[in-house]
Amino acid sequence: MQALAPDENCSNPPKSAGSYRQHSTPASCRSGLMYRFTLAACFLIGSFVAAADPWKVPVGSEYEQEIAKLVADILPKWHYSQEKFDDDKSSHAFDKFLKRLDPYRRYFLASDIEQLSAHRYTIDDELRVGDIDFASEVFELFVTRVRARVDKIEILLEQPFDFMVDENYDSDREDAPWCVTTDELDEVWRRRLKNAMLYRIIVAEENAKRAAKRAAAKAAKDAEAAETAAESIPDPGSTVVVAGDGAADVIVEPVAEGTGEEPPVEVEAEVEAEVEAEVEAEVEDVLTEEEQYQKTREGIVDSYRKYLEQQEQKDSIDILELYLSSVARIYDPHSAYMAPRTRENFDINMRLSLQGIGATLRVVEGYVEVVAVMEGGPAFKDGRLQAEDRIVAVRQETGDAVNIIDMPLRKAVRLIRGPKGSTVYLSVIPAEEDIESKPVQIDIVRDEVQLKDRKAKIEYFDAPYIPEDVEPVPEPGRKVAVIRLPSFYTDFDRRKKKAFNSATVDVKRLIEEAKSEGVEGLVLDFRRNKGGSMDEAVTLAGLFIDEGSVVQQRSAQRVVQRLDTDPVCHWDGPLVVMINHYSASSTEIFAAAIQDYHRGVLIGDWKTHGKGTLQTLNSLQRYLQHKEPFKKRQAGTLRLTTGKFYRVNGGSTQCLGVTPDIIFPSFDDHEKVGDSHQIYALPWDEILPVDIERSVGVTQYLPALAEQSKARLAAKPDFAEFEMDVKEEAERAERTVVPLAIVARRAHRKDRAKWSKTVKRYRKKLKDDEGRPKTDWRLDEAMHILVDLITSTEKASIATPQTVEPK
Repeated sequence: MQALAPDENCSNPPKSAGSYRQHSTPASCRSGLMYRFTLAACFLIGSFVAAADPWKVPVGSEYEQEIAKLVADILPKWHYSQEKFDDDKSSHAFDKFLKRLDPYRRYFLASDIEQLSAHRYTIDDELRVGDIDFASEVFELFVTRVRARVDKIEILLEQPFDFMVDENYDSDREDAPWCVTTDELDEVWRRRLKNAMLYRIIVAEENAKRAAKRAAAKAAKDAEAAETAAESIPDPGSTVVVAGDGAADVIVEPVAEGTGEEPPVEVEAEVEAEVEAEVEAEVEDVLTEEEQYQKTREGIVDSYRKYLEQQEQKDSIDILELYLSSVARIYDPHSAYMAPRTRENFDINMRLSLQGIGATLRVVEGYVEVVAVMEGGPAFKDGRLQAEDRIVAVRQETGDAVNIIDMPLRKAVRLIRGPKGSTVYLSVIPAEEDIESKPVQIDIVRDEVQLKDRKAKIEYFDAPYIPEDVEPVPEPGRKVAVIRLPSFYTDFDRRKKKAFNSATVDVKRLIEEAKSEGVEGLVLDFRRNKGGSMDEAVTLAGLFIDEGSVVQQRSAQRVVQRLDTDPVCHWDGPLVVMINHYSASSTEIFAAAIQDYHRGVLIGDWKTHGKGTLQTLNSLQRYLQHKEPFKKRQAGTLRLTTGKFYRVNGGSTQCLGVTPDIIFPSFDDHEKVGDSHQIYALPWDEILPVDIERSVGVTQYLPALAEQSKARLAAKPDFAEFEMDVKEEAERAERTVVPLAIVARRAHRKDRAKWSKTVKRYRKKLKDDEGRPKTDWRLDEAMHILVDLITSTEKASIATPQTVEPK
């Protein structure tokens, strides 16, 4: 993949990219306001004064207008579908933009949609001339509705709820009609807030009971007699009020920082971890019913206040990114406009390196907190910055310090990152110091930071795993290796560098290491590998086959290109590849090639993700750099689907994915993931197959391997029950309604807790009898299958070249 756009005639389109993901951790509460004001004053920052000004929607300037015009021009010309950007597309873009802002229809009213509908069929015409007023109009109305709703939430929570009333809450409103009246919308929110309050009450009740048990256990351990221990047990009922008009001391779940997502819908399926969580704290001081209610109420309100703040902190480029990405995604789910900082994060994830200080950060109660310091990075070598330290201000080599308290994490990170060799000055409150302590100053010289935890890794096992109590004692196992690859990473600017990160280079190195260790077989664990560079998929497949085409690529002009591998096979021994529903894009290219060449055994969920499209990263800067706004500002990138890929057998993986040779039942079978569940996904199709030369492959062994695996799993005492539970999980996943009566909710939650334990039982991990690294049962079975394959092919390499008839 290249970062340049193709020529307008698409005669030489750039290569493809896979998907990316970003996650960050949020803030939910506020504290230390006086200290923050003092700190801001010290740094001569007017953030608190500015915060008092009325919010105004960021209005796009010539910068955003020029980007919009260019995207509207490029999108229909270069997209694979070659469909016009017309009134029909405009109507879909209208709906998509509103859905991205209000997916569950909890803020806009039907009258709002009617008011905005004047633009339903004009978005195409507006964007072609750079008119982006509609994006500002919609976003301004949205923030107005969110602000009004936050005010209404405070009012709705002033009166306690009656938890004895028999009524329900349905969290799924994605296909619900827009509410016509404010009263109708208030009722939606009344139930949502009642659900949030009830959830907190019951969680607090459960936590109090667990805390009481822990306190009792501690008392029993310290007491001289059982009677003394019994007298020391706290009464859980004194801590949590569970009556119909009561409330409780609660846990407040934070809002995802930077994602712009609402506070979570607190239904049982989403909070199973809370049920099983250990409560380390002692029972809290007894609060009055009013104090408990106010604390719970403030926690809920604060989460929505934070959500409102996140919306109000969006810049004009953020709004444009939302808007243009909505337009792009009506062509297919993987096209989008990437603002400059989004492109920067994409590149970091692909090349597994960045220029900065080497620290993982999150926001806790408004403060940027250090989660971890990356080994080998600048902060690690400096030694002064430690986990749980709080960064309150950032200064560059020139200019004043910038207060980052309550700043969105993405903006704070942007200040801390910087060019290699430059110095950043951090004002830090050490973890052991009180939040109102005077910050210490830490200067760190930025450098290249390698994200080593995301690179390919290898582990060695004597397989298969045999429980200690098996009689008679089995012979020593085979030595096998498991290589885990999180993504098909690469550095797109590697031609400029002597050293760069590459999935193929790293896996090749691990294969050579495995050979030196005397490994007899390999397991490639590509579960949850969402893809990346198509070039890396092709070259990686080349490590396991002699030569030939790996994948076919068809452009928007319907020109088919075959991508071949080099003629050197680096591993010709037994091979098993693990995949699941979340294996996508480049992973599917690789897996399909291994299967079509009969080179290895594919095992996993009943199919992969089903993303068979190719994306190019089209830099907009080259077209706009001569214009004034872009001489100092980057224009961003249009991530555009410009092709589809096909297996050498002619079939696409689009929507259908790749079906393994040996299928395991999975609790993920019901998950609605993949392009087949996307409304604007491109359809499945096929083209002519490729004549290929195969070496002796695994095909002849597959029936026996499948039967042996089936028999092994069937012999497990609880496997039949497991298969039934997988079916039940699929049924439970469709349930989105929970009771709002406290007695019924307790029973419902108890059922969910019991079911959670059932599911968790199947996810238990195993150790081999030597106490070596833990593995899950699927990986354990994968190694069993690999050992069977090794045994079956001992007398001849499964990759020995043979003459075969081409197709």
